[in-house]
Amino acid sequence: REGGAEPARRPARSETRPAARGRIELSRIRRTTAKRMGEAKREVPHFYASAEIAMDEAVRLKEGLAAQGGDYAVITFTHLVLKAVGLALARVPEVNAAYDGDAIVLHDAVNVGMATSVDDGLVVPVLHHCDREPLAAIIRQARGLVERARAGRFGGDDLSGGTFTVSNLGMFPVSEFAAVINPPQAAILAVGTIRESAMVRDGNVVAGRAMTVTLSCDHRIIDGVLAGRFLRELKALLEQPLALIL
Repeated sequence: REGGAEPARRPARSETRPAARGRIELSRIRRTTAKRMGEAKREVPHFYASAEIAMDEAVRLKEGLAAQGGDYAVITFTHLVLKAVGLALARVPEVNAAYDGDAIVLHDAVNVGMATSVDDGLVVPVLHHCDREPLAAIIRQARGLVERARAGRFGGDDLSGGTFTVSNLGMFPVSEFAAVINPPQAAILAVGTIRESAMVRDGNVVAGRAMTVTLSCDHRIIDGVLAGRFLRELKALLEQPLALIL
């Protein structure tokens, strides 16, 4: 080189890893979840469709039912969503389906799973015949399932037979999110928190309460039109919720 100058050398990049605060071995449930979710994202072609739902009438219904006591004393919005999902699946049965190689299987029963956090991971207990069971029975079933799940005492059918899954983060300040499909199910519904929102009604801007839901779909089974039909039914059921108790 001219002048014999040596080029400046960059210091060698350090390969030292950040110090570990600790190591948490995966439980059996977490290992199973990690394996299934990894496979789902690699193998299932996801697409997503969201809808905003006015929840003012649902809030009033929940408050009125809670005041009646009995099974309704512990009613939550999750219970209303589960019942609405059951009815919407009955009205749009093509979403209540599974992918099976070269065929789509349409399920006869409407069995809705609830993604439930437990100490060592995530489990999905299943409410069977969610379209046919009255709301009070769904409340009892859901409470029992969650209690058994968190105690680690599952019954024979508690985790089996699911045809659709609901993941609700409405108890946190999560406006909206998208969940990973639970194969071989066709879809999963992610439910955000109910929030104050400006809405247009009869040409006027008014304050209201809204909730965003996002449907994650297996595109091998569900197309955009079908997702839209399901969300339309779900929106109608929650915005005019008397059908949930009839």
